[in-house]
Amino acid sequence: MNKKRSKVTVLVAILCVVSLLAGCAKSKVPKRYDYDLSKYITLGQYEGVTYDPVPHEVTDEDIDNEIYDRIYYYIETEEIKEGKVEADSFVNIDYAGKLVGETEPRDTMTAEDQDIDIADSGMIPGFAEAIIGHEVGETFDIHVTFPEDYNEELGGKEAVFTITVNYLTKENLPELTDEFIKENYGYDTLDDFKAAIREELAETKEQDAISQEQEQVFSKILESSEVIEYPEKELEEKKNQMKETYQEYAEMYGMDYGDFLEMFIGYTEEQFDEEITAYAENTVKQELVLYSLAKALGIKVSNKEYSDFLDGLLEDAGLDREVFEEEYGMTIDEYAEDYNLYESYLYELIMDKVMEKSVANE
Repeated sequence: MNKKRSKVTVLVAILCVVSLLAGCAKSKVPKRYDYDLSKYITLGQYEGVTYDPVPHEVTDEDIDNEIYDRIYYYIETEEIKEGKVEADSFVNIDYAGKLVGETEPRDTMTAEDQDIDIADSGMIPGFAEAIIGHEVGETFDIHVTFPEDYNEELGGKEAVFTITVNYLTKENLPELTDEFIKENYGYDTLDDFKAAIREELAETKEQDAISQEQEQVFSKILESSEVIEYPEKELEEKKNQMKETYQEYAEMYGMDYGDFLEMFIGYTEEQFDEEITAYAENTVKQELVLYSLAKALGIKVSNKEYSDFLDGLLEDAGLDREVFEEEYGMTIDEYAEDYNLYESYLYELIMDKVMEKSVANE
């Protein structure tokens, strides 16, 4: 009897310890802006705000595009060794370019075996268009002008490119039979596959539309709100965070901070400090509005609610707190702090309430 009591007592003790440890692992709501905000901001109108409804209908074209994306793995590309380049062609070319007046091509303007979508080439204006009408196997010269803002060395200058069209490419889609769909996607028929895609797209588009409508409303609230003065603590935190980020980048490249800014950002330290200040003020204003709305609407987040929110994110990602820490080298709470997940959660709660009192334009 005593031995049984002893075992039960030990088991209860172990369970208590486990329970305590589990409790310690739970998240706590960050303490931010937990003071009177009326000294710093006058909250704008947040009831009866109007917005333009965002269409979210799913079209047959949407479904066709989604099917194309999903079956891309099964698409076979064929090289066409004859024919003429059209405005919608996919081509493979070699090219060698030089500025007008130069005798030799530049390495930085030369490439071989390049695939180009004529309709969306990403090349400088006039380059892809000049290939239209030429035959596979043909070598020819084109004259183009670099845009003024291309870069300091080439901007606004004329160039000559010698181009060889190696071949056209054609994508051969698999035949979308019921058998193909069942074998590769698990649906009995193509119609079932399309129906499932339509349902998924409808949900995604609806969520996107809701987000865009919320952004409209929040932007109007933000615009109608006025900062009286910026809280020094939060403002300095935001400025230091951004500055430290770019200092870390400079260190990664083994460069002086000032040199890094001038080379990669195009700013002096003084100019960048001005940008940092503007960024910090904009961010702090958004947070002041967010937390003021929470107080005005009576929204309070408990530690349990916040903890459940983070656990839900982990569950959606197929992780738990321990595995997350092992994979990312930080706790979910540290990650949430770095990426402002609490503010994201608070924003969702606030905008759900705000949208109930907002008005859609007809």
